[in-house]
Amino acid sequence: MKFKNILSIALSATMLLSMAGCQQQAEPEPSITSLSLMEEINTKNIIDGSGDMRVWYQVNPSLFTRTDGEPGTLNNVSEYLSYLSDGDMKTIEEDLNLSGILLTNLVNTDDASTTKEFAEINPALGTNEDLAALCQKANSLGMPVMLSLDMTSISPENSQFIALQELINGLQEGEDPMQKDPVLMGEFYVEKDKAEENWVQIGNSPYYYLALPQSTIPRINLDSHVWRQFIITAIEHYFSLGVSGFCVQDYNNLHVNDEQKNADFMKWFDSICKERKPDCINVFQYSSWNDVMGEIPAYAADTASAGAEGMIAKAVTGAISAKDLGNYFESNTNKTQNMTAYFINNDDGSLDLLKSDSRIAQYKMALALELMLNGQVFITAGDELGLTSDQADLIVDAIAMPTTPEEESSASGDLTGAELTGQEASQAASIDLQFGNLAQQKENGNSILNFVIQAIALRDSYRAITEAPTTVSQELSTDTLLVVDRKAENSETVLVFNLSDGSQSVDLSQMQISGLPAELGGVLLTGVQNATIEGQTLTLPPYSMILLK
Repeated sequence: MKFKNILSIALSATMLLSMAGCQQQAEPEPSITSLSLMEEINTKNIIDGSGDMRVWYQVNPSLFTRTDGEPGTLNNVSEYLSYLSDGDMKTIEEDLNLSGILLTNLVNTDDASTTKEFAEINPALGTNEDLAALCQKANSLGMPVMLSLDMTSISPENSQFIALQELINGLQEGEDPMQKDPVLMGEFYVEKDKAEENWVQIGNSPYYYLALPQSTIPRINLDSHVWRQFIITAIEHYFSLGVSGFCVQDYNNLHVNDEQKNADFMKWFDSICKERKPDCINVFQYSSWNDVMGEIPAYAADTASAGAEGMIAKAVTGAISAKDLGNYFESNTNKTQNMTAYFINNDDGSLDLLKSDSRIAQYKMALALELMLNGQVFITAGDELGLTSDQADLIVDAIAMPTTPEEESSASGDLTGAELTGQEASQAASIDLQFGNLAQQKENGNSILNFVIQAIALRDSYRAITEAPTTVSQELSTDTLLVVDRKAENSETVLVFNLSDGSQSVDLSQMQISGLPAELGGVLLTGVQNATIEGQTLTLPPYSMILLK
């Protein structure tokens, strides 16, 4: 019996050891993702950087729609500011680490989306107090707030234009409106018997006003001291609420076919802002360059870089060469005296065509090119999650929707009740986002979100990226490989972008950075193949960016 007991104990012990061994063997190895590979290198190099050259989150408040379908407001944006930044640049796992907010479509407009009054915000989006509260909270998190302004035209509902119509329509025979009210007449472009394209007749009179192309929206004369005073009033009003700067839209159309007047107005506008707020940041968007623009001490954003037809999208899809893109960046740096700004999208088209499973690597590289540029950089709300333009109003759902089966089940169960919160949660749970919601993308090491977070963290860690001019290596850059040198005071990096679906090698034998041999300082990867330096050869995996220091 003793022998059987001993044998039984021995067999039991053997089985336990065997089971333990099987359990150990059954445990899966940690999965390799693009994030895990990026973190191996980037974590050693990411530091608490400077946000002076900022990454701005472009927000149309009306699209921050509540999960119950209620239109978005300024208060909705305020509620989710901690998603954009928690105020600590070291905590990259908790937020996007963004360093500015651009509010668009906030100024009060008519049904044609034309500005009614420069100093009034759309009441449907909130009050002055709501804007002040948003600015106060955003500034406390290190995110100044910029406001978008269109000053090329004014709504026909504007009081000044109504007064102009009343003046013209009330003229007696033989009366000259310029004699009756020269100031009011000087606020608009008004001509007699000007029955030409883009000129609109005022009532049954012989007088016409200049309108925007194919519309009845009146152009305004920005040389008028009346309009300039209205603009000063608006600037002072928004500064008093906590706004930190402005984005001037459609710069080339501020005046009609007069580039010098456009530049003079923009210089005046910037000086008025900086007299009142010396640290304000102003940006103007242009569609064509003229040398007089180089005199403007504000950041210049070329709309040719943005959108589906922009230079960045063309480069990542192979429509233009990587070297041509680099030369374009270098040219912009030089002609703006390093005062550049870049938008990922424009009004004519977003990067929706790249937001697909088959082109996701190209989309990530478009984001990398955008985020690793110098100057002020703007991404549209939802780009960091891959939301398309027709999903722009789902950003709150993507942030707040349930993330686990248990939560989704609970949300669906709540739908049977009359509670609004239950309906909201259920609606959020039912939304199908191609690349997942916020929480799902945080957990996915190959997600767009994690790629963007790594790019912003790297950008903020190197002054050479945010502040230095762009110099293209003509020898190393090719149709699908872009090599740029970024050199600032006490900081130098070389960025290498592989815009192809195959691996590429770069000879580093002649490359020195700050007088030392080049070494890896950061990577942005779209797949699970890492970059390597063996001897004097750098090997880049498909669709990747390597930062050398």
